[in-house]
Amino acid sequence: MAKKHSKKRKSKSNLYITLLLTLVLFISIAFALYFIFLRTNPTARNSRQGQRSPEEIDAKPYKTPFKPRIAIIIDDIGNQKKLALALMDLKLNLSFSVMPFRPFSRELALKAAALHHDVLLHLPMEPYNLRRWNPGPGALLLSMSQNEMGRILDQDLTELPMVIGVNNHMGSKFTENVPAMTYVLKILKSRHLIWLDSLTSPKSVGFRLGRKLGLRTASRDVFLDNTQSAAAITVQLNKLINLADRRGYAIGIAHPHPSTLKALRLNHERLTQKVILIGLQQLIAEKSMR
Repeated sequence: MAKKHSKKRKSKSNLYITLLLTLVLFISIAFALYFIFLRTNPTARNSRQGQRSPEEIDAKPYKTPFKPRIAIIIDDIGNQKKLALALMDLKLNLSFSVMPFRPFSRELALKAAALHHDVLLHLPMEPYNLRRWNPGPGALLLSMSQNEMGRILDQDLTELPMVIGVNNHMGSKFTENVPAMTYVLKILKSRHLIWLDSLTSPKSVGFRLGRKLGLRTASRDVFLDNTQSAAAITVQLNKLINLADRRGYAIGIAHPHPSTLKALRLNHERLTQKVILIGLQQLIAEKSMR
């Protein structure tokens, strides 16, 4: 009887060992499959990312599989000629946004279009504190009727018939107004024009309404030259490039200042080698296909 009990104990012990070894082997295989499949398979990684919120995914930088795209729009074209022509002469694929009815508006818009730059209407819109900040001729004001707004916008577009789109000049108050912006954006859509929200107000409804109405639309990411020194503008260009490297594209706005011209010259090689500098129209088209 003692021998029988001993054999049973040995049999049970062997069974436990076999089960333990099987469990260890199963766990080892599972870990091996995890590291081989999930860590090296980009499709699997993407499927895991898809279960996370956009904020979580965007929190950490990642490399895009293609060279990032950047569009830089030079606003406020029309008041002076020399700097605008120097910017066009940089051999960079910049876009130019031209204010209506300024001394050199039409001449510079025609020049930029002839050089195959995207040309936009820099549409003056009502800012807060209108007494202090005058948006200039061709401006849309909230005190106007819709018919008057439509008439002025038509005059602005007639002055610059080569434009492929519109962005706002000032407009911190106007772009927060849903009825006024809806009316304007419907006109732009009927004319097959792009809408770029300059985001002069964080409460602007322009980008959201543009998408809702089905316009080809985008919004500004970085103002490049609020501080007018080449060093400060280079810092802002770094922000723009880093955002494009992380997200795939980015949009910057600058102005015809001597410091902006100097900074773009200093960063010419980076803007032609590290990223692909393209017109706003192409960037919006590529963005919509992703």
